[in-house]
Amino acid sequence: MFIILIFHNNPVPKHKIHRYIDKLFLGREFPHVHKWMDEPYRSLGRKHRILRHTPQEIILKFGFSDEALSGLLHIYADKKSKEINKLFKFFEEIERIIRSF
Repeated sequence: MFIILIFHNNPVPKHKIHRYIDKLFLGREFPHVHKWMDEPYRSLGRKHRILRHTPQEIILKFGFSDEALSGLLHIYADKKSKEINKLFKFFEEIERIIRSF
């Protein structure tokens, strides 16, 4: 069975996606990391990534920890969201075909 996550035309991964990536690569979720990173969205909107979205800021906040790795994965997922979206759509299509049999 495939695990399907859909971005619904949102170019930036939602926290659900970030938490899924955490669990996949780190074995647990770090929702407080993603909340902290995206807090400036309230005041800056889409430009929020000018704050709290660099490796240096992540390391300063979380040190050398799994939380920091979660933050680094968050940055990568944001930068690659279009590619991730295409991949999940591909998996969704495969699942649809399998279910049709």
